[in-house]
Amino acid sequence: MQVKVKTLHAMIDMLVDQTECSRDFSGFRAMSEKMGLSNSHYLYKKVHLRIRDQPETAIVRLNEFSLNAIAEYLNYDSFRNFELSLHYITPQIQSLMGSYYCYVRANLPDATVLRSPVQIFELNGKPWFELRGPKIQYKGEVSLKEGCLFVLMTSKAGKVFHHVYKIGTRHEPNVLQGVFSGVSTAFDPIGGRAVLIRENEGGAKLRNAMISVSDLRKSKNRDEHVLGKYFAKYENNNVAPAKSATFGIQDLI
Repeated sequence: MQVKVKTLHAMIDMLVDQTECSRDFSGFRAMSEKMGLSNSHYLYKKVHLRIRDQPETAIVRLNEFSLNAIAEYLNYDSFRNFELSLHYITPQIQSLMGSYYCYVRANLPDATVLRSPVQIFELNGKPWFELRGPKIQYKGEVSLKEGCLFVLMTSKAGKVFHHVYKIGTRHEPNVLQGVFSGVSTAFDPIGGRAVLIRENEGGAKLRNAMISVSDLRKSKNRDEHVLGKYFAKYENNNVAPAKSATFGIQDLI
């Protein structure tokens, strides 16, 4: 298998971070043993020594079976997928990294806006979106297609939400408009508009909140006042199907 030296350097960097082993003979041997490689000297002799003095653009030939075993340790299905992941974070997605507040209108008769902290960050060469609810945390990979960000978030309990945000070709946006879909606490399908607003504070300092639309509209803070107007009407912000009782056509009546 032909592999770029730059890719192998990235693989070693990730192994060092994940195993906390040193970049010397004993460190590479410890890495190999942690991964269960049959040859404990493989990383040092076959990889490290071969690429140590090579330019980043050089290409070396290595055993694909061994590379796949290393990739699996790094939580990738194959070395090919690991290689593809290195090109996954475009400059535009990189510009999104940071802290945000996500705002949605609660699926309730009274006008209430839910505010949740969001963090967009890089993990194992991929961009991730993490939303922290009052009790449940959701996490999913970010993908950029046709000018929109797509995020499918899952909680540890298995509850799922899907968000889509318009970004176009914009870098470092302060506000992103989108939509969400998922299930309510009663496990009914729901959907609606969502807004992401970038925050300068670190994610640990951001807090969940339930804010009435009337309080937002009365706020002297311009951003809050605008959010109050944006989320004012239920019919503009929330979607939910009729209750399913018989799962027949009469449910639509």
